[in-house]
Amino acid sequence: MKTFSIAILIVVLFPAVALSVSTSGHWDAMIWNQDSWYSGQGSISGQVTTSITGQISSIYGATVLIIETGQTTTTDQNGNFSFTAQPGIYSIKIEKNNFVSLKQTGVQVNEGGAISLPASQLSAPMKGDVNDDGKIGLEDAIHALQVVSGVK
Repeated sequence: MKTFSIAILIVVLFPAVALSVSTSGHWDAMIWNQDSWYSGQGSISGQVTTSITGQISSIYGATVLIIETGQTTTTDQNGNFSFTAQPGIYSIKIEKNNFVSLKQTGVQVNEGGAISLPASQLSAPMKGDVNDDGKIGLEDAIHALQVVSGVK
């Protein structure tokens, strides 16, 4: 008797819930159907590093953008990032303050495939890298001190 009255209460108070359960038959079937959009996607992952100090080190907090979709993410403490994306060919843009931005084109994502991009090396902007070697070294520091002090 209690089960019958609870069922009536649910039908009276929550008709949408009762309709959903009666049409699909199972709650897990409803959840599975909601997640079915995810199937068929692939993934893009990579790491962002720099060697401006003379050693390769990861860059935390770089912004990584899939230009065609507008999806963005930031790199973790190890410089890693990852996306899920529909199959297609994409361009990836990587940016971080005080570094020259980097763009990688022709990144192909296949259905269910995982693309791991080679490590992306960001370099220092031209204004701080006097000798254009992609590193801030002693020569660059001396030049900066000369500019600031006015001594040649």
